[in-house]
Amino acid sequence: MSTKVKFSLISLIGYLIFATAAFTLGFLDPNRIGLQWSIFWYIAAALITYYLWFVKGSLKM
Repeated sequence: MSTKVKFSLISLIGYLIFATAAFTLGFLDPNRIGLQWSIFWYIAAALITYYLWFVKGSLKM
C-alpha cells in the first residue's frame, strides 16, 4: 500500500469518526458551544483531512 493511499485512508476514516462522534455524543452541539464554534470545528477537521489527503499523500517518502 502506497503512502498516498495510507494517508488518504487515515484522513478519511479519522474525519468520519470525528463527524460521527460529534453527532452522536453532541460535543459540537450548537446549543452548547454556539453555532460559530460548531462550524469552526467541522471546517478545521475537514482542513486537516484535506492536508493529510492531498498534501501529505502527494509527498514522495
